Amino acid sequence: MYGTLTETLTYEKTAELCAIAEGKAADADCAMVSLNEYHGGDLYNKVGVGWYLWADKIDTERINMIRPSNTTISVLTLTGAEIKELQSGGFDYNQNGNPYEYLLVVKDSMELDDDEIYRLAAGTEELSETMQAKAETVEISAENAIKEYIMELGTFSAADIIWKD
Repeated sequence: MYGTLTETLTYEKTAELCAIAEGKAADADCAMVSLNEYHGGDLYNKVGVGWYLWADKIDTERINMIRPSNTTISVLTLTGAEIKELQSGGFDYNQNGNPYEYLLVVKDSMELDDDEIYRLAAGTEELSETMQAKAETVEISAENAIKEYIMELGTFSAADIIWKD
């Protein structure tokens, strides 16, 4: 067991937990995860955040239900404007022009300055090949990053899921 959640989280708050975990593990300034909203038929985002967390003890099985399925985390050095552009373009996992939304979380809830340089963490498989080529790979999986963050939180609620320096 890694921790205990005292209330059910929304899907978005669960995604925020995943993003913070990846960002902290990669020593980044901000982090992005792709969401897995239904796109019709058999289309879904196989590498994005999978589900939400409900109140209870959190073990490996529950982490595997929510975690992005990235084997590694990548860090990109980008300007605030480039990060915003990447987020607004979404993640076109199915390569059909209908991208999945990226959720962006920034340390200390700061606003990204368009001209400032930041370290952005994201799951390697959640980036295009072009972006992967520009990234530094951190040898930690999303699963292990989430386990570490939940152990740090211990017993927690939605209000505890914040990214402070």
